[in-house]
Amino acid sequence: MDETYKNYKEAVELLQSFFKKAQQPQMDAELKSPNVIVEPAEPLIQSAIQLLKRKDPNFFIGIRKIIVHTEPHYGHVSSGPKEDPSVIYINLNKINSSLSKQLIEEIATF
Repeated sequence: MDETYKNYKEAVELLQSFFKKAQQPQMDAELKSPNVIVEPAEPLIQSAIQLLKRKDPNFFIGIRKIIVHTEPHYGHVSSGPKEDPSVIYINLNKINSSLSKQLIEEIATF
C-alpha cells in the first residue's frame, strides 16, 4: 500500500504540473516582435506603422498581421477556436472616406 500511494502521489503531482503548464499562455515568438505584416502591401499603412513604432517601439507587440480588405465596418479582430486574434482586418477605403469627409467639414468651418 505504501508503494501504491507513493506512485499515486507522484502521478498526481506530474499531472498537476502538466495542467499548470497547459494553462499558461504559449507566447508566439512572432507576437513578441514589433514586426507587422501588411497584406496586401500598402505604403500608407507601412508609413503609419513606422511612425507609431518610432513613438512606441512596443506598440505592435501582439499583432501578427494587418489585412486590408472590404467589409461593412472600419475593421475587426476575430476570435474563436480557428481564428487568430493577432490578425487585424481593416477597411482602408472606408477609413479614407471618413477621414476625407472630416477634413472637408473642418476646412469648411474655417
